[in-house]
Amino acid sequence: MIDKTEAIVLKWHPVTNTSRIVSWFTRDHGRVTTMIKGSQRPNSLFLGQYDLFYTCELLYYTRERNDLHHTRECSPLKLRGNLRNDWRAAAAASFFADIVLRVCPPRASHPDIYDLLDQALDEINQHGANFAIFFWFELRLLQFLGHAPQLAHCIDCREAQALQVKPIVLAYERGAILCPRCMESDYSHTGILTPAARAIMLNLEKCQAPEEVRNTRTDPEQAKEIAAHMSHFMEYHMETSLRSQHIAIDIMMRQTPHSLGAA
Repeated sequence: MIDKTEAIVLKWHPVTNTSRIVSWFTRDHGRVTTMIKGSQRPNSLFLGQYDLFYTCELLYYTRERNDLHHTRECSPLKLRGNLRNDWRAAAAASFFADIVLRVCPPRASHPDIYDLLDQALDEINQHGANFAIFFWFELRLLQFLGHAPQLAHCIDCREAQALQVKPIVLAYERGAILCPRCMESDYSHTGILTPAARAIMLNLEKCQAPEEVRNTRTDPEQAKEIAAHMSHFMEYHMETSLRSQHIAIDIMMRQTPHSLGAA
């Protein structure tokens, strides 16, 4: 049987001098892996038709008893050429692709996550990477996976917590904040969340599209704090190492203070 779908290239690796295995994230079938035989031969019809972060129209032969399928045709719909010139945007795109590859199982349709990835890649291709779009992607992904942090109400007493001057405790294992009265609870995985960082995260959680966060500014200290919280939170709830997140954040930190907010 042949399936036809729109797909984003997450990863590829060679299996011979001329053939590659490609991991795709498809709109209709979630994550799929295909073999592209002879794609690196000089006369191959696949030359230039796919690469990292491309969105392509993909036709492939499905195998019911094997997760490795065979590509029949693919043609690029979006090349996102700026991701090959802007190394900070490329680092962010690499993290986006890596986390989707890790948390989405094969053949499990996630059209909302597909749209999120497609929009985020378009945004950083056109406007460059900044911390606002980076953290927005993480928070939005957590929402779609049912693990979004609860930052407005205390998880124990359920009382709403104003953005006060004092920092507040974020309990990673509960996935939520604790108010001053409940913060003495015996939780082993916690972090101190400052009001400024919490305000940024709350604002990003409300945004539905990348253009809504484009002008959100985050100074280096706030970015470091939010990155640390998101790293602990995601590693705890997704049970996966996020080395690509640490690398991307480190690369993005090398920007000038003027460029840390909007691109």
